[in-house]
Amino acid sequence: MLDKTKAGTAAAACQADPPAMGDCSGGECILVAADNASGELIGCVHGEWLFGEAGTIFGFPTSTAVHGFGMLSVPALNGGRGVGKRLVSAVEAELMANNALDGGGLLSEIDVIVSIGDRRGNLLLWYGSQGYTPVGEVTPAFWSFAIADEFIGKVLVQRMQKLLMASPLSYTIRPAGEADAVACSELINTAYSERYIRYKKPEYHNRVDAAGEKVLQMIRKGPMLDKTKAGTAAAACQADPPAMGDCSGGECILVAADNASGELIGCVHGEWLFGEAGTIFGFPTSTAVHSFGMLSVPARNGGRGVGKRLVSAVEAELMANNALDGSGLLSEIDVIVSIGDRRGNLLLWYGSQGYTPVGEVTPAFWSFAIADEFIGKVLVQRMQKLLV
Repeated sequence: MLDKTKAGTAAAACQADPPAMGDCSGGECILVAADNASGELIGCVHGEWLFGEAGTIFGFPTSTAVHGFGMLSVPALNGGRGVGKRLVSAVEAELMANNALDGGGLLSEIDVIVSIGDRRGNLLLWYGSQGYTPVGEVTPAFWSFAIADEFIGKVLVQRMQKLLMASPLSYTIRPAGEADAVACSELINTAYSERYIRYKKPEYHNRVDAAGEKVLQMIRKGPMLDKTKAGTAAAACQADPPAMGDCSGGECILVAADNASGELIGCVHGEWLFGEAGTIFGFPTSTAVHSFGMLSVPARNGGRGVGKRLVSAVEAELMANNALDGSGLLSEIDVIVSIGDRRGNLLLWYGSQGYTPVGEVTPAFWSFAIADEFIGKVLVQRMQKLLV
């Protein structure tokens, strides 16, 4: 059984290159799937608790306690029967059963190979279907000791997490109030630093000011999207960079708040953009656009469906304020699909929310925020969804 009351081994064992499997484990197990008729083993999985001071757990430089699993092994001759899914569920259940000391939700983590040279894996999709969410950037595999010389730096991995809850999280989505400005700013800046800080100029490492002034300006424009508002002159929309919301005909910030503590756990910004064709920054052929962004759910709050509910809520705000048209509307968002030679996965996530790619993948138009070495390498895909 997994048992996090075990002390594990000295940190030196965890940092060995390569470490002996399980040497830095605070408890581990191997689960097997056995054919009921023959008794033959058709699959297995390994799970373990890792413990140590931050920086001592091999492959987890900032963690002090991690539940990880791996060696999910179902040969092709046994594939297509759901064995892998049941093994993942079983090792998660072992984790929860041995979490009685905490009495709360836990993060389960796994590193997933997403690219080998120019050959793409599909494990990202498979683990996504099991409820695992990507966190951080795609990076070269840290276990370089096992990789053939010609593939060093070409085997890329994505860390994924899933929050295993002892009880469902209860939260409410509502319009942000002025008192939420600082907390919203912290959510936005934390979420952006986790995903985007690597390729941004230092002055753009924060998406908004920490004091909350920029978010407060957005909140004060009103709690609802309102396309009857005129917005500001086209010149403001074409500024480089434009002030956030300056070309907006109406905007809102929605927040997800924990029902028990009142703590904000996520937020999203939506706005109407208006102007003559060619005057709306980033939308050269449009005269009226509904766009949303700053979808901000830090990793600490991930895996609970908060992002999905925030997207649904901002779409509902759009529809509620479209009564003058009485027709279906397009909602649009620009999604990062590649940073240099490292692939993003937001395209898949927004696709699962009903958004469809339109047009070509292009370099990000907000080059003012991108570090010189990444100019032309940060690629975006415009996506749309028809709301009816």
